[in-house]
Amino acid sequence: MTELALILGIQVAALAYSLAIGRRVLARRSAATRLRRLGSALDRATSAFSWRQGRTLLGCATLVAAGLFALHFEAGRVGGLGRFPAAATAGLGVLLGAALTWLCARSATQLGVEASLQTSSAAGKALDGALHTAVQTGSAISLGTEALSALGLLGLFGSAFAFAGGTTFAPTQAFALGADLAAILASFPLGAALAALLCQRGGGIYQASAAVGRDLVAEHKFGLLRDDPRNPTLVGELAGDHLGQGATRVAISFVVAATSHVALLALGLAAGALQPTPSPQLVMLPLLVRGFFVLASGFGAGVVRTEEMTNPSAGLLRGYASTTVIGLSGLCGASLWLAHDYWLQMLGAGALGAAAAAAVGASVSIRMRRPTSTFREASETLRVGAGALQSLGGALELAMLPTLCVGVAASASFHLGARSGLPSGGLWTSLVTWAALLGTAPFAAAVSCVGTVASGARGVSALGPLDADAQRRLTRLDEALAVAAGARAQLIVGGVVAAVLSALALPPLARQALRIDVGLLEPGVTWSGALGAAAILSYVGSCARAAMRGAREVGGEVDRQLRRFPREHGVSQVPADFSPSYKTCVDLAARLGQTRVAVGALGILAVPACLALGLRLTYPGVDGPRAVDGLMSCVLFAGLVGFATAFTLDAAQSVLNAAQRALRAPATAETSSFAALGAADILGHAAGPAAHALLIGTSALALALAPFMN
Repeated sequence: MTELALILGIQVAALAYSLAIGRRVLARRSAATRLRRLGSALDRATSAFSWRQGRTLLGCATLVAAGLFALHFEAGRVGGLGRFPAAATAGLGVLLGAALTWLCARSATQLGVEASLQTSSAAGKALDGALHTAVQTGSAISLGTEALSALGLLGLFGSAFAFAGGTTFAPTQAFALGADLAAILASFPLGAALAALLCQRGGGIYQASAAVGRDLVAEHKFGLLRDDPRNPTLVGELAGDHLGQGATRVAISFVVAATSHVALLALGLAAGALQPTPSPQLVMLPLLVRGFFVLASGFGAGVVRTEEMTNPSAGLLRGYASTTVIGLSGLCGASLWLAHDYWLQMLGAGALGAAAAAAVGASVSIRMRRPTSTFREASETLRVGAGALQSLGGALELAMLPTLCVGVAASASFHLGARSGLPSGGLWTSLVTWAALLGTAPFAAAVSCVGTVASGARGVSALGPLDADAQRRLTRLDEALAVAAGARAQLIVGGVVAAVLSALALPPLARQALRIDVGLLEPGVTWSGALGAAAILSYVGSCARAAMRGAREVGGEVDRQLRRFPREHGVSQVPADFSPSYKTCVDLAARLGQTRVAVGALGILAVPACLALGLRLTYPGVDGPRAVDGLMSCVLFAGLVGFATAFTLDAAQSVLNAAQRALRAPATAETSSFAALGAADILGHAAGPAAHALLIGTSALALALAPFMN
């Protein structure tokens, strides 16, 4: 089909763009002669951690793949696939999803380290060069992640479809086969979700341990500033930024893309089968719309430029505007081509999705940029020890407007389609709305990388001293952190959108009638939702506790290295030529980040798996729809609570860090100030990403288990 060929072409182009930019970034290594030793040290630290993580992932993915293979083998034939080919495809999907997710996370870490070095060097010449390097690297990472997710999934689907002889089937038979294969393909996002949970838990503990150890020990107790070369946690924190923020964000983005693609495909096939004449064009429309927005993200990153005396946020906003305009142009063409008489409704639905994405980012970034009472109060409460509580209160206030924007867009889109006269019109327009909203995620991911790369560049500059102008330009990049915070909020919203799509896709994947309602008043369904919400909160608490334990151990190592120096007026007199043992802190943080991560990831995924088994046994036979309702409720509640938790904790960290920069607290500030900053590190690096990873992990697991709920 022409539509499928175009979708594949767009994703291949996105992957080619990613590889070209990535190769260009890595090819510049020789130019950073002064920083080569530091780059090699960071690359060794992150590579060793990633490879150990990969070996753990291989064992976990093999175990999950074997379990899913057994379930599908026991279930029997699927469509035109025999018992063994269906089971083998499901097992291969788990392994392929896990492998590609790990590959994307590893590549993101490697490129992020090199981008930090190059941004530091570029700052010596111009602010525009520093910003351009950060955004281009982020764009290469995000587009490559999106492309590999789509190509891996479509390649698996196409191979199984052709093997089953689907290319020779009539439309009705082809739709039925596609729906059967979509149930098998749900194994792909499950493997990706497992990899994301391992990346998030390990990387988050690594990063938070180094960051909190720095705040509470190196900075407060011994008076060493964050970027002081005498700080033993400096290299560990730089590595943690890329392992905890960069790799985790990429892994979660991969799962969101894979899960939403499976859900869009399953819902499109189910809705298309209800048409008087099944048409593949409408099924392809949401996927094509998303592809056009992905392509637009690459163009948007290319127009991000700034001038020496201009706020770099303006360049990022210009990129946002370009991405939206180009994406909507592609949406208009795709609607005219595939939706025919209903093209105007589809265009309006896509515009609502793009507007919702822009509103989410703008509502957060504007609030972060304006010197409101939230920041003034947080700055003052840092002095008296209530900074963490104050920032959490401000973050809770920030959650209202993004939620309202997405809710209004969803309702308006559904009513727009319901009144169009198109069968299942409300569902079709909703799918286009969500596809447009998710399609802007690659550019948002590129923008969110600016903060990680800028933070790494400042740390690099401490070990490879820059002149005053270069230091000033790196500091100027902090002005773009408000837009980066809005981009992260947009990515979190993308996670809950994927969860909602997954919940809606469960009935057709379970071979039941397509429906958009859930019987929440049934006790089993209600408490299934409560269990999904409780699992999110429990996992968040588990990750926070593990990060705090790690912080204590890293802090103890810092104390061991520095306590021999005398103190004067409460400040340790560390000699200017003191050379700390960076490697000891790096190795300690890496060990902590690998401790029991597999048990934590598999254990928390066992909760919804056991729930699905319990529902299946409780509601057998004709009560099968109730079992699916319970699983839908679990996914919905987990998605909503995970969204609220991840969004609030990320915003709390952003508010507190902004307040701390405004306050510019000296190293001799009260203990309470640093305790608040330590709490921000735990919230932002470990707890918030844990909620984000698990909400989408629960959705991926539910998709994989749906075929066995009937």
